[in-house]
Amino acid sequence: MIVDHQLFRSVKKVESWRLPNETSEDALTWNVFVGLSRLGRLREAVRSMVGILPHTEPTLYLWGNEIGLESSQFWLKLKEVRSRLEDDFPIQTEPDIVLHAPGELMVVIEAKFGSANSTLDKKDYDGVDEFLDYYEARDADDPLDRAWLSTQPPAAVLEQLCRMAVFGSWLSADGEQIVVVNLLRRKDLAKSPPAFERHLAHGGRFMFQACAWEQLIPLADGASDDSGTRRCLCKGPCARRSGTRFHGRASQASRNHLLGDR
Repeated sequence: MIVDHQLFRSVKKVESWRLPNETSEDALTWNVFVGLSRLGRLREAVRSMVGILPHTEPTLYLWGNEIGLESSQFWLKLKEVRSRLEDDFPIQTEPDIVLHAPGELMVVIEAKFGSANSTLDKKDYDGVDEFLDYYEARDADDPLDRAWLSTQPPAAVLEQLCRMAVFGSWLSADGEQIVVVNLLRRKDLAKSPPAFERHLAHGGRFMFQACAWEQLIPLADGASDDSGTRRCLCKGPCARRSGTRFHGRASQASRNHLLGDR
């Protein structure tokens, strides 16, 4: 089952064929983050992932759509940034998840559930320098260590995460903290933690954090839910993809709530 199923089906994204599939990575992303939004737990999700508790509940964007209580709308600022950086691209950048607390921080999340982070050698660029030319810095506000990146082989450049950092720079307001998060299964994070910190410029307002989906599971504990969100998620099949046994303080209901186990 899917949280707010009708709204889920109305959301626009590049690989839209995945959305009606309840067992997809996109369905998991939707259930976890829209579920936490409906429970008023997005602030705690930010704290769990990056160690910062915003003063206000963040705005949730999924695949460039601002997710409201009853409707979604496309993020016009993302459209502007795409036009500037990727105007001639047939497929443009689509951040999986953005959590934005205006005036405080923006968390840009690249979500993976078993798949690997994309490297530049898998893309159609004529080397690292051409890639960096496309994803230009916003004035002096550059998240990337371009001098170091230009010396690296394409197979060593985590291009998806680089794009998340650059888009975060362009989408955010001056003075906001930008955190790029790579959200992975715990077993994948333990096996092969992403080495992205070196890609970033030293100092400034940019950070990187790798996190596990399982970190978000306890956040449903103690949350009030009059909307049927838990009941809907408890019938969903998403968690069966992970093959993970969860342990800890969170109740089984909370684990089911966030990952949609039966």
